[in-house]
Amino acid sequence: MISVIIPTYNRYDFLLEAVQSVKNQSYKNFELIIVDDGSTDKTSELSERKDLVYLKQENKGPAAARNAGVKLAAGEWVAFLDSDDLWHKEKLQKQLDFINNNTDCKIVYTDELWFRKGVRVNKKNIHKKYSGWIYSYCLKLCIVGASTILMAKNLWDEFGGMDENLPVAEDYDLWLRLSAKHKFYYLNESLITKRGGRDDQLSISVRGIDKYRIIALQKMMKEKDLKEEWRQMTCNELIKKCKIYMAGCKKYGRDDEITFCEDIIKEYTN
Repeated sequence: MISVIIPTYNRYDFLLEAVQSVKNQSYKNFELIIVDDGSTDKTSELSERKDLVYLKQENKGPAAARNAGVKLAAGEWVAFLDSDDLWHKEKLQKQLDFINNNTDCKIVYTDELWFRKGVRVNKKNIHKKYSGWIYSYCLKLCIVGASTILMAKNLWDEFGGMDENLPVAEDYDLWLRLSAKHKFYYLNESLITKRGGRDDQLSISVRGIDKYRIIALQKMMKEKDLKEEWRQMTCNELIKKCKIYMAGCKKYGRDDEITFCEDIIKEYTN
């Protein structure tokens, strides 16, 4: 069985569409868990439905919501769907078929269609996805969409899930930690519709998202058994991101953040 987890916060209308895209899956052996992260809209109405599990918690952010969902999960595989995204009908079935043909696979992700304010957006080459040992590709940006993942639950448990101290970039952080130890398999099909370009999205509304990517890279630098080649790549990317973030902070006179970056650059510059 697959446990499907949808974290949500004040997206009732989008959520109903996301839920329906799960219900429309050709593969039917799944449970659906909705984690309501402190919504104040009509989301609580889903608690009356018998075809899903509904959990309400105080607002703690997407990392905590996904972690809470996995704790409830009864399946040996877990999949996530952001409440403003949609799955295509064959998403789960095609991923399971892939796993059956690649028996060492513990995590498989897919491509996705991007829409911004209802308009189809073409991805750039920097967003290209890869299969296998993808750590070096994950450093620059988050190439793995959370809504595309199907992974073994015991793998999630092994890494302790997402870092609840990160209000954003929590997926970037987890994929780095995972890809340093495990292969990611890539199914080269667009099985997700990702809908963006709205002010309520955390990647837009939370200021200084680069800071949390920097924190994730700092964590990786403290990993004792990180391959030396990857450690150097991580160090280079950490310094690069600090310089970019620091340049933005200088425009707005954020002296404390400038010092934060300067200290990191000093620590990791030979």
